[in-house]
Amino acid sequence: WLNALASPEIYIRRMARRLLVEKAGSAILPKLLPKARSTTNDAHLLEYLWTAKGLRAELPADLFKRLADSDDFRIRSAAIRLGNVKPNAIDDPHPRVRLETVCTLHRKGDLKAIETLVRATDYETDRNLDFALREALRKLRPVWEGKTTFDNHPTRLARVVALTGSQAPLDGLLASLQAGKVPSGKRLSTLQALADAGQPKHLDAVLDATFAGDLEAPARLTLLQRLLEAKTTRRLMPNKGRNRLADLFGHPSLGSTALRLAAHWNLPGAREIALKRLTNAPAEDLIELRSHASTVAAFGKPGVAKLVTFAQETESPEAALAALEAIAETDATAAAKLAPTFLASLPGKLDVAPLFANLLRSAEAPKILAAGLVGKTLPMPTATTGIHAATTSGRDLSALVAALRKAGKLKPMKQQLSATEMKTMVSEVRKHGVPSLGERIYRRQALACMACHAIGGIGPKVGPDLVSIGASAPTDYLVDSLLAPSKKIKEGYHLTVVSTKDGKVVTGLELSADTEKVVIREASGKVVEVPTGKVQSKSISPTSLMPAGLTASLTREEFVHLVSFLSQLGKEGPFRFPKETYVRTVEVPTADTARHMKQANNFVQHPADRSARLHALVDGTLPLSEIPASPGGNRYLRFRLQADDPEEIRFALSEEKGLSIQRERRKINIFRNDKMVKHSVEPGTHLYILTITPQFPDDHIRLQFHSLSPKVRLAN
Repeated sequence: WLNALASPEIYIRRMARRLLVEKAGSAILPKLLPKARSTTNDAHLLEYLWTAKGLRAELPADLFKRLADSDDFRIRSAAIRLGNVKPNAIDDPHPRVRLETVCTLHRKGDLKAIETLVRATDYETDRNLDFALREALRKLRPVWEGKTTFDNHPTRLARVVALTGSQAPLDGLLASLQAGKVPSGKRLSTLQALADAGQPKHLDAVLDATFAGDLEAPARLTLLQRLLEAKTTRRLMPNKGRNRLADLFGHPSLGSTALRLAAHWNLPGAREIALKRLTNAPAEDLIELRSHASTVAAFGKPGVAKLVTFAQETESPEAALAALEAIAETDATAAAKLAPTFLASLPGKLDVAPLFANLLRSAEAPKILAAGLVGKTLPMPTATTGIHAATTSGRDLSALVAALRKAGKLKPMKQQLSATEMKTMVSEVRKHGVPSLGERIYRRQALACMACHAIGGIGPKVGPDLVSIGASAPTDYLVDSLLAPSKKIKEGYHLTVVSTKDGKVVTGLELSADTEKVVIREASGKVVEVPTGKVQSKSISPTSLMPAGLTASLTREEFVHLVSFLSQLGKEGPFRFPKETYVRTVEVPTADTARHMKQANNFVQHPADRSARLHALVDGTLPLSEIPASPGGNRYLRFRLQADDPEEIRFALSEEKGLSIQRERRKINIFRNDKMVKHSVEPGTHLYILTITPQFPDDHIRLQFHSLSPKVRLAN
């Protein structure tokens, strides 16, 4: 019976455990526990400990620890059910383990347990976790209500309020804030929590703080954005003092958000000021133009009418593009009538993907656009972008695809290979494919692979994670998937098409659906929430979110290299995702802003919309060729670290010559001989900026992060 606990058959293991408990009893313990210590198989160890638990034996802590540290999430979950809850189990990367932790802490039932289980809301939750959290908070309400503010954590408080409807934590925060009892270091997070989940009386305090002199501009901007979200998502706004917002319209960093908020609050005179800011914006600064155009569109039909006139009269292609994007988001049919003539004159270098995305959310705009393209000639990149958008819409937009293909003079790519052609292609991949070259091709912006796919959890989650695709899929499958994506669609990645009662269409991956809303992640990565009451129909499309013909711009040799790279992912070798923790996601200045950047301090409060996200290669290196250089040749990148507890941390550097690093505005010493940075961090979010000078001896940089606790982590 004892040996049967290691059987590969689950029935035999269960029967052996039952017989040992019922027949052998505690007499078997002297043999059972040594057997448990001797095994190297975590699954067998779990069976031994379940049996010991059934015999009411005290389980050794070291064996418990082995289960809790197992690589298998199922075994870590079982360890919690056995009674071993690690202090950081609520932060486990797998939701099943976090669910078991929530249930266990629910049974414990004291205030500390409740404050810990709410930390599960720091991560993405599913229906099971939401149910467990709701039940725990509801049944233990007398234990926590009015007695904790959950560390003033905005996300946690917002979820507690959403799950329970209790305003007690927010009322406690408001009372502490008004009494001056909130420490300065927690003031911003307190105000964020009030904005995220509060009622108008709480929003009054947030608005008051926006005009207080003790908050810097970035913090005030954050509060304005939270007030905007409160109005657009919860239809709530402060009770008093809203007209004060006019004082911020001229502010260099707060003005645009203040004007957008004024549009939703319907404040008089704001629309004219927003239009003036748009007309006075630099003619080639697409980022600023988009911001101002979006603000004008927020004023509804009068704002859209102003934008139509502006788009027709401006001589700047960038300004017209920004205006059309904003019009399309509000009135797609009006934008579709203007778009054909504009697209025909547009320089091919401009990114029209946001414009097409906005147009295709309308049920009628694609027909208008297709008709308007007759007789027009489009730049090839513009036509290709439109075809990508149309073929991933989940709808039959064949007329628009044909019109775009004709206008762009594009030849359709062959979607299927014969058996002989496939055999030849697979042979070429194996003999001549260079994975390192394929990785560079994979990273090309025009292919948009990195716009949808993550590798090892790093990157967007629109498509499947490719971390082990090479180890799990044969080469011919990869070739087929690239040429004809809709032929084989991975389970869970079918397109959902939601049509709304106001004539809009939202297409993408369905993240969740309940009685309140349907949440869709579009191909662009944008998450759209559609209230259930506005849904006219919802259907599953047999179309892949990955557009057909995506590799049409590649030569055969480049295609072979790309497939070679994908075929090596997950296999032993240089393209297996390493276990070490590297800084894998950073922000870098855009090419335009890098030209004006003179020092690292310019990047400390640099707006996110003037930065670009850069992901590392599979081996953790960041290629310098993808980081724009400043006029002096320096390159800058930044990343953030989140610390919940104080700790000493280390960064191991691939090279140190020509490199400097600072936290916020303060330089950090580099131990040059060891190629290492070592220093202590306090709880909070820390911004690191690297300056890479022309003296840096390599064409890439790699930073390995070392921390002893999961409570200090990279904020990717």
